[in-house]
Amino acid sequence: KTLTLQFWKASEVVISIILLLGLYLGSNAGMPLAGGWIVMSCVFLMGTHAAFFAPAKYGAMPEILRPHILSRGNGILESTTFLASIFGTVSGGLLFHVFRENTMMIGVILLVLSLIGTAASFLIAWLPAAAPDREFPPYLFKPLIDNLKVMFRSRPLALAMLGIAFFIFMVAYMRASMYMHGETRNPRWSEEHTSLIVATVALGVGLGSPLAGYLSGGKIELGLVPLGCLGMILALTVSAVAIDHTVVLVAALIVIGFFSGFYMVPLYTLLQHRAPKKSKGELVATSNFINVTGAIAASILFKVLV
Repeated sequence: KTLTLQFWKASEVVISIILLLGLYLGSNAGMPLAGGWIVMSCVFLMGTHAAFFAPAKYGAMPEILRPHILSRGNGILESTTFLASIFGTVSGGLLFHVFRENTMMIGVILLVLSLIGTAASFLIAWLPAAAPDREFPPYLFKPLIDNLKVMFRSRPLALAMLGIAFFIFMVAYMRASMYMHGETRNPRWSEEHTSLIVATVALGVGLGSPLAGYLSGGKIELGLVPLGCLGMILALTVSAVAIDHTVVLVAALIVIGFFSGFYMVPLYTLLQHRAPKKSKGELVATSNFINVTGAIAASILFKVLV
C-alpha cells in the first residue's frame, strides 16, 4: 500500500506536466482542439489515479492506526478529504476567474501542489504487503464480482457499502442542484458566487467529522449514523423551505455538512474494520465502484427531473 500511495502521488506530477502542455497548446499556441483533448485526457487520468489511490489510502488506515483510534483517525481523514474535494471544486472556478487570460498559471499551481503531495507521501510508514502471494487476475472484473459476493454475505459490510454509496449519490445530486439554483436566480449568481455558497458545506464537514471520531470513544459508534441521518433530513427540509433566503440556505448547508460527518465516519470505520485483513484494499475499491455508480445515478436522475 505504501508503494501504491507513493507511485500514484508521483504520477500526479506527470499528469500535471501533461496538463501544462494541453493548456499551452490551447491558450498560447493557437491549438484549442488539441489542447482541449489533452486537458480532458488529464481529467480521465486523475480518475484512474483516484481508482488506485483511494483503496490504498483507506485500506492503509486500519494497518497504521490501532483499533481504538481508528474512528478518530477516520474523522480527520474524512474531514480533510471532503474539505479538499469541496475547496477543489470552488478553487477551480476562482482560479479560472483570476487567470482567465493566462490559464498556464492554473497548471503551474497544480504542478506545485502535486510536488508537495509527492514529497509528503514519502513520509508514510512502510507497510508490508497483506497478500504477497496474490497473483494478477486473468479476468479484470472477476475480483469485483468476488468481492461483491463477500460484501453481500456480510450484513454489516453490505449496509456500510450501500450507506456510503447513498451518501455519494446525495452529494452529487445536491452539488448539481446548487449550481442549477445559482443559474436560476434573478439576477443570476456568478459561478464564483455559487462556488462560495457550495463551499460553506466544508465548514460543517470540518467540524462534524473530527467530532464524530472523538465521540466514538475508541470504538465504532454506529449510533451516530441515525443521528447524522436525522440531522441531514431536517437541514435539507429547512433548505427546501427557505431556498430563496440565502442566509438560511447557507446555515442549512453548514448543518448538512456537520451531520454528514456523523453519518460517514462510523460507516467508513466499519468497512475498514470488518473487511478481511488480506483484502481491505480490494473491498474499499469495490465500495468505490458502487460509489461511482451512485454518483452516475444521481447525474441521470437530476437530468431526468430537470
